[in-house]
Amino acid sequence: MTSISTDHKILMDLERLVVNSDLYMNLGAPPIPTRFVRLLDLLLTACEVPEERKRTFIKAAACLHMALTTHEQIPLQTIENEGLHRVRQLTVLAGDFYSSLFYQQLAMAGEIDGIICLSQATSRTNEQKMKMYCGEEAVSPSIRKIESVEILTAIAGFFLVEHHIGKEWMTVLLPLLLLDEQEEHPRWQERFHDAVSQAEEIWRQSHFPVWLRRELEQWIEQEHRNL
Repeated sequence: MTSISTDHKILMDLERLVVNSDLYMNLGAPPIPTRFVRLLDLLLTACEVPEERKRTFIKAAACLHMALTTHEQIPLQTIENEGLHRVRQLTVLAGDFYSSLFYQQLAMAGEIDGIICLSQATSRTNEQKMKMYCGEEAVSPSIRKIESVEILTAIAGFFLVEHHIGKEWMTVLLPLLLLDEQEEHPRWQERFHDAVSQAEEIWRQSHFPVWLRRELEQWIEQEHRNL
């Protein structure tokens, strides 16, 4: 079972892994996706993944998420100012650094199939972005959600989450994914409450793990208090 203390330990490990003094001095603290880490912790715990393997995949997936998020922040327009140009170059390097840590974590653990799985998720994410930016699809107000969904879906398939939670697993986690949209979507609260209602219908079903329902309920209650 997951817990706040477990989440904290993983986040501490992740921070030690990704903090680079040069990047920190010039770009500030790394964009560690705390909610995403907690979601992965719940998901992999539900799949009964052994603790050490779970921590490896969480750190690797978080690094991949950070790489995609960081590269999304790179300005596309020409920059004349030398200082801003330097920041852009460092942002590119930061994204590359996080991406290399993703590969490193899985490679050191011998998780070659995991590398293939998440690399394919990255390709799908970038393909969606290219279609948006080339005008084939509407630009999403939340690029981060696309990245989170693709990575979570890849890991869920890799660890056969449907067997442990059911086919509705994404509906269960959707309210928590929407939390990162609260500053970007004008109807965020309405969408969030609708998603919670749908998730609760699944939580009440007999096959759904009781401990996971309690964890999700406590998390959403905590987030409600912080709104």
